[in-house]
Amino acid sequence: MAITVGDIFTQFPSFRPEDMEKLVGNKNYNGRTAISLTNIALYQGQYAQDLSVFVAGREKQNYTKLLADNQRIQVNEQLGIKDNINQAEQNQNNPIPAYIPLDKSIFDYQRPEMA
Repeated sequence: MAITVGDIFTQFPSFRPEDMEKLVGNKNYNGRTAISLTNIALYQGQYAQDLSVFVAGREKQNYTKLLADNQRIQVNEQLGIKDNINQAEQNQNNPIPAYIPLDKSIFDYQRPEMA
């Protein structure tokens, strides 16, 4: 799913054309022109926060992973989305056994329950 110029102008009718040029990257755009999620994440204009919430609502984690930590947390709170990006970092902190006996299968080990 892509965010287009038409989607933004529909959601934000007073969005300035100068800001849209920054999002698209050039002056040649129409209502069907797709906008890169990276460009939206880097946008710092008048509607930056509202635009981030709108795009995150449509694109979910594809968009929120591009945001800085504090901005991602704010957007997720406004949408009521659980922040799962830190989950990967928490999984890296789980100790990995240095030795696995050869006479056992990986299915013999039980996964520790998350506290």
